[in-house]
Amino acid sequence: MIRLRLALSIYQQFRRASGWFCHPRKKGPAYRSGGEPAAMQAQWASFHLLGKHIMRKSGMVVLLAVFVLSGCVATPPQQALITSPFDASATKIMLGKGSNTIRGSALIRQRGGGVVTCAGQQVILAPSTPYSNERALVIYGSTEHGYRSLSSSPGGIAFIPDPQEYQTLTLRTVCDAQGYFKFEQVANGSFLVSTKIAWQVVDYKAEGGVLMQRVTVMGGETKEVVLSPH
Repeated sequence: MIRLRLALSIYQQFRRASGWFCHPRKKGPAYRSGGEPAAMQAQWASFHLLGKHIMRKSGMVVLLAVFVLSGCVATPPQQALITSPFDASATKIMLGKGSNTIRGSALIRQRGGGVVTCAGQQVILAPSTPYSNERALVIYGSTEHGYRSLSSSPGGIAFIPDPQEYQTLTLRTVCDAQGYFKFEQVANGSFLVSTKIAWQVVDYKAEGGVLMQRVTVMGGETKEVVLSPH
């Protein structure tokens, strides 16, 4: 029983430490000169001491190796073939200045009742074209509106082809602290508005997903949209 508890303890220590090791974050004040977060160094020290004790008492080298290998298994991306060509010229025309405004918000209601918004997240306004519509169909199963959870494709989606111009020929903004965004001087036409809402739970697992809504504007109007899973 004691050995089982020790094994469980070291596994929990490793899971916390591997959250940094396998999914490193951007450097900030929490990082020491050695390049590792201070909390990570403490976790690895505890993990090392527990591991030595278990191996000395019960020789569980294989078990430790399994823990280490299982913590960093990479999930390959889902591949998606796009048959519609990307028309950069038509996309540039749709991104010209106009007199319309698109504004809105994005939110996800958690199972416990809490609400998470897109505060601080990037919002993308992409012209609706055959290429972008086909990509949306892969991601959301719809070209009108949709939601895709992060857990549904942990390795992401690799689009073929994935022209660099598709990423640059968009309008972008950032949700404010209340989860609102605005695009001004938008040309006439149809656009796909998308953003991501994510938060972390135990073991640094990310929950949430990406949301999309089609918006059509004409003649200097202002359209308001709310992006949500339902």
